[in-house]
Amino acid sequence: MEKPYFSFLFILWQTFFLLASACYVYSQSKQDSVNYHYESLLKIENNQRTLDAIAFFENELEAKLKRKDSANAAYYLELVSMGQLKIGQYFDSEKNAITALKILDSLEENTSNFSAKGRLLLSLGANYRDRFDYENEIKY
Repeated sequence: MEKPYFSFLFILWQTFFLLASACYVYSQSKQDSVNYHYESLLKIENNQRTLDAIAFFENELEAKLKRKDSANAAYYLELVSMGQLKIGQYFDSEKNAITALKILDSLEENTSNFSAKGRLLLSLGANYRDRFDYENEIKY
């Protein structure tokens, strides 16, 4: 009589392990895409990977805007702006950084928003420096 009980527990344990690993693999694939494209922005190896990363983050931005998730939309705008700055699309980068700052200004103040504003202001300063726009660079 003890044998069916242990078999049942063994099958139950295997099922739980299988489901848990399947959930981990599913959630990990989304995170891996974000990490892959984020690394593409940080390390410019070729322009195509950077353009793919910008397109990926623009799609994520659209999804966040549809859900009215302003904080994450500002984050994805920051990433798009960073990629555009790295490949020399200065005016688009400036537009996206300013849009992200406006979104962050409309949100409640907290530490992560404050840090994001700092990064965006530094990005704008670098953008103006690269364009030799010293009057605006001094502002940021």
